[in-house]
Amino acid sequence: MKTINDIPNLDYTQEILDLSSMEIDSLEGIEKFQNLKVLVAQNNNISEIEFLNNLSELKTLILSGNHILKIENLEKLVSLQYLDLSENNISNIENLEYQNKLEFLDLTYNKLDSIRNLECLISLKYLNLSNNNISRLENLDNLKSLEKLYLYTNSIEKIEGLDNLGQLKELDLDHNSISKLENLDKLIQLEELSLSGNTIKKIQNLSNLIQLQRLHLKANEITEIENIEHFTNLEILSLEKNPFKIKDKEELINRYTYDFRI
Repeated sequence: MKTINDIPNLDYTQEILDLSSMEIDSLEGIEKFQNLKVLVAQNNNISEIEFLNNLSELKTLILSGNHILKIENLEKLVSLQYLDLSENNISNIENLEYQNKLEFLDLTYNKLDSIRNLECLISLKYLNLSNNNISRLENLDNLKSLEKLYLYTNSIEKIEGLDNLGQLKELDLDHNSISKLENLDKLIQLEELSLSGNTIKKIQNLSNLIQLQRLHLKANEITEIENIEHFTNLEILSLEKNPFKIKDKEELINRYTYDFRI
């Protein structure tokens, strides 16, 4: 089993350490780097998050592309702002109670089936839970600083549970099972909304999104272009691969000043 102790000529005083793609099986030895602020150990064979208790100054931890099963042993990382655990085998969001400074969390390509245990992440601005098996939008109420939320390629059937996310600027729910545009009224700061690859039948309930600049509804079941006149800040409207009938596409495109894709 290869550990960090097996890597020669390491400077234990350095603040940035990149151990990517070095066939490491364990983080044993990382405890010697007490000045570390950035640790990158992606694309290895690490199965456990451990040996981090001495890294109280660590701000960035990237362990994507490993074999990690559980989020654990982060309680001493009280300065952590950036955590990337994408492309692992994590099945539950847990043990993040002490990460109240965390601003970035990436858990894409794991085995999550629900959103939970995020209530302490009061500083979080970026959350990516895409490419999992999440079926419901829930337990996001405390994330009032959140600006970017990505949940594409999951199993979500309904837009809900977003009322407290008043600072949200980007929402991506592409490739889910959503059939209706609803419950978006409180997202008045939203600049980009992406719901391509769902089963939405009608453009509706978006009148409060006055800051919206980019709306992606490609590959849905929309049969009529309607309720878009109020989008005064819109720059891109993507409606390709919908089954609507348009007699004069050119006339419709020329009617609006933004990038109209049909």
